[in-house]
Amino acid sequence: MTSEEAPRTVHLLWSGGWSSTFRALTALRLEGAQVRPHYVLDPLSRHAEMEIDAMRRVRDAVREASPEQADRLLPMASVGLDELQEDDAEAERFARLNARAELGRHYEWLGRYARHAGLDGLEVGSHRHDALTALLDGNLRPVRERPFTTYRLSDEALDTDLGLFAGLSFPLAELTRADMRRIALEGGFLETLELTWFCLTPRRGETCGVCVKCHAAVEDGLGHLLSPAGHRRHDLKWHSSWRPWQRVVDRVVG
Repeated sequence: MTSEEAPRTVHLLWSGGWSSTFRALTALRLEGAQVRPHYVLDPLSRHAEMEIDAMRRVRDAVREASPEQADRLLPMASVGLDELQEDDAEAERFARLNARAELGRHYEWLGRYARHAGLDGLEVGSHRHDALTALLDGNLRPVRERPFTTYRLSDEALDTDLGLFAGLSFPLAELTRADMRRIALEGGFLETLELTWFCLTPRRGETCGVCVKCHAAVEDGLGHLLSPAGHRRHDLKWHSSWRPWQRVVDRVVG
């Protein structure tokens, strides 16, 4: 890129979570791109406040480390979920896909948001082994190679139920969260990456340890990011063989 060229703009659905924050930081640090974060506020979310606070912490850390990179982390574009036009046909497509893969409910409205924002190729943080990339296996085509291979939906899949994700792109589809941790450690931004949030059902502002996202964090080697109480609840829920006790933990956090 010459001094006269403007940096490429990465449009990224940023949730304040591990994967999307990793993507934001690598776009800033490895590509010299500017990043336009996008966020859809779900009124039913129990963790939106935590996500927004995590994004603020990451912004502060980026600015402290590099004001120049902070200038390329553009203001957030956000919208309320109730502002997105509903589509019954897409809801039906999602219901069929969800029956196959148990996707998170937010995947139903990602395509709607991309159209609402006039975006083609909105980046999402789906990574290797997560529910969506597993569902898309064999139905993606590479569109860009650096710094990681970015994928879009294949032409053959556009007319199937998977066409729900036609407006999205997947820059992390080949990376595990362990890969991201290694890259961040080598790149000197792991401390910033660990400011992220992942818990779905926070308890008194801390990670619950009970939800599937907390469990996935532990399984992926990120258990140190749980609160001490969250760790205890995680072990009771996920490592106890006594199912009534598991239900008690779910009910208490619930």
